[in-house]
Amino acid sequence: MITNACATQAILAILLNRPDVELGEELTAFKTFTKEFPPELKGLAVSNSDLLRKAHNSFTRPEPFIGEERQATKNDDVYHFISYVPLNGKLWELDGLKSGPICLGDASEANWLDVVSPVIQKRIEAYSTKEIRFNLMAVIADRRIALLERQAAIEKERNMTVGKIQARSGKLPSAAELERLAFDTPPPLPMGEVAVDDRTVEELLVALAHLTKRSATIMRDIEMESQKAEQWKVENRRRKHNYVPFIVNMLKFLAERGELMPLVDAAKARKRAR
Repeated sequence: MITNACATQAILAILLNRPDVELGEELTAFKTFTKEFPPELKGLAVSNSDLLRKAHNSFTRPEPFIGEERQATKNDDVYHFISYVPLNGKLWELDGLKSGPICLGDASEANWLDVVSPVIQKRIEAYSTKEIRFNLMAVIADRRIALLERQAAIEKERNMTVGKIQARSGKLPSAAELERLAFDTPPPLPMGEVAVDDRTVEELLVALAHLTKRSATIMRDIEMESQKAEQWKVENRRRKHNYVPFIVNMLKFLAERGELMPLVDAAKARKRAR
């Protein structure tokens, strides 16, 4: 129902068919509203969604020169995206160019990657004589969410350990002492394998040292993920930016200073030399 949007539709095909994914308020309302629609109406609903249109267009490739639209030919580079999703004990292929979903057989949440691998390999081999460009991508949760959950659990355990140390000795080691203790001693048994109340103060100090070390490591990982996300935003802004006005004005400036033609002649000379 929408042209030039197969990547967006492939992502939606995964998000809207995975009950374990938290979609957020707007996508959840969209999914609920369109649940009983026939396929054609669902496609129209996607095309009429301001939320989806805005998200899709935020990654639109810049077109500095607008020309008359034409249909792609066999000589053009045409890219297409499809999705593979496990649902209700089956593996499904969801392709916006097909009339409906294609069942690829039985697959569970535990083994669906093993089931889909030969299917993807077969698809690649079908085009191997004329095409080598393939992208295999996964829709995954923001890594920061899982890291923050782990960080919260560690901080909870760490605060409990601090409380027990203070209750028994009233003295906590410095940051440097905790770092040295974590380096010199092996990690203690995980929670649940030994009752915390049965640990000595020395054992609690070792546990605190390693909890502090793990917390610092996760905080660094969260910071790295945040930096990557910010870098992706910068790269997308640069990718979308229209550099043509800058290039045109630079050429005008060089021409006014009489430097443009010497640069052109030098480039031609380098080309003839090659």
